[in-house]
Amino acid sequence: MIIFLSTIQTLNLLPQFPKPISVGEEIRASSNYHWEGKRRKGKDRPHGIFQYSLGGCGVLRDGMLEYPVPAGVGFLCASHDRRIAYYYPPDGVKPWHFIYIAFTGKTAIWMMRNLIHKYGYLYNLPSSHVIIKRLRSFKIYHRTQYILSDSEGADIIAELLFALAASKEQIQKVQPDHILVRRALEEIRNQPLSGLDIQALAMRLHVSREHLTRLFKTQTGIPPHHFILNEKLIVACQLLKNNLLSVKEIADRLGFSQSSHFIRVFQRMFRMTPTKFRESGIPSVIIPEPSRQKRRN
Repeated sequence: MIIFLSTIQTLNLLPQFPKPISVGEEIRASSNYHWEGKRRKGKDRPHGIFQYSLGGCGVLRDGMLEYPVPAGVGFLCASHDRRIAYYYPPDGVKPWHFIYIAFTGKTAIWMMRNLIHKYGYLYNLPSSHVIIKRLRSFKIYHRTQYILSDSEGADIIAELLFALAASKEQIQKVQPDHILVRRALEEIRNQPLSGLDIQALAMRLHVSREHLTRLFKTQTGIPPHHFILNEKLIVACQLLKNNLLSVKEIADRLGFSQSSHFIRVFQRMFRMTPTKFRESGIPSVIIPEPSRQKRRN
């Protein structure tokens, strides 16, 4: 049973931007509901899919592995991934009630693959989450073609992918056993970022920079200076999106000695300038882990 289906069209003035294709809500209670990536060839163009369970339970299959998708869980996948299938289980008891969004765009597909590589296919979100409410709001456009600007379409997909990443980061927050590293994380998260660097952090904790760096990386897998820089760049993205401060003011607030240094660091991490990010609100890449970055250099 289709509760609603809204087809979305963007103006396509910015062809590289993420684009929603359709949003729908359905209830399925038959094993006839069965999608396989390897059998979609010719039916539609490759795209990304996020499907979220509102009730009942579906199944996502990755190769030979099957994962239940109960209420409160969603999966992210590429439509034509030959390893992937999703369906109503043959032994299902309750109808599977779900909402989904299909999307495309080079940047969105890259971000989706990055998320899947890092965190897998399944994501937990409360049904009260703002992105789930936003998707369900498309019900008023049932059986219509809804036109969005490129920036509006990109904002929906960016909000979705950022929400999925955040849901995993909340679960995987660093919880080191060593009290010194816990104190270091508290200092980083509670102190103003403008004057925070590894030397100042070590002095606050009354240890040497070398000892703190070695212990922090052992416990978390991330050097403290990289963690601090990531925190600064996350805040920078938030400030840029709010559009209240100039790039120079943001650089000053985050403790960069020169705005040109901030721009270089931001561009190296996101492959776009702060100004470009402000225009699109979407980074071209996700901040790389230090181990991967080291291997590339």
